[in-house]
Amino acid sequence: MDELLERADIISVHVPYNENTHELLDERAFHKMKRGVIFVNTSRGKVVKEEMLIKYLEKKHIGGAVLDVYKNEPKVPPKLRRMSNVILTPHLGGGTKPGRLACYEMAVANVMAVLNGNTPLNPVNGPL
Repeated sequence: MDELLERADIISVHVPYNENTHELLDERAFHKMKRGVIFVNTSRGKVVKEEMLIKYLEKKHIGGAVLDVYKNEPKVPPKLRRMSNVILTPHLGGGTKPGRLACYEMAVANVMAVLNGNTPLNPVNGPL
């Protein structure tokens, strides 16, 4: 991960939120990032230590950020809302028509599986 942080021009975060990923991107991580990096988070807000992201954006160490998730949704820190090098979306980055349709189809397929006496196709509380 250190090599990725040091070399990447764009860092896009795609991890689940759990105890191992809580504030995974902290001051140490932002400090290691290549100067001018573009930072994207469509994952979960709490994987980023938001105060440090703001600090490194203000210093222009991070060239820009695209954020779809926030630490305390739906609240977005006022500093982030005012930054010209930040693009904010209201946690709907994946909200395309094809994406939503795929979610609906998956939900129906899971319900049909259960109604037919089978295990759901995508259980969130079952074994992998």
